[in-house]
Amino acid sequence: MNDRAQAVSQTILKQLGGQRFVTMTGANSFTYAANGALTFRIPRRPGPQGRIRKVKIILNDNDLYVMEFYKVEKDYSVSLVERVEDIYADQLETIFTKHTGLHTCF
Repeated sequence: MNDRAQAVSQTILKQLGGQRFVTMTGANSFTYAANGALTFRIPRRPGPQGRIRKVKIILNDNDLYVMEFYKVEKDYSVSLVERVEDIYADQLETIFTKHTGLHTCF
């Protein structure tokens, strides 16, 4: 992975709240892609939003974000549940909470 892609991925995590985000949500298994995308898993929870187990955040060509929310089945197959495009950095936490039910701050 190139330095720019790594920097973009790290910036996405910081914009989500950094270590506070990780602590509050239980996010884990972070993966940084060559295109600057950040992918991570979140713990299983009860309720309809609990089906979301994987999140991918991509910086698009307009310097806005795309968030993809995935469910992971018992057979480990992964399917896209929702895709939200043209997100500003200050909207990342709100949209994450809306789609997962997990709060990112106290």
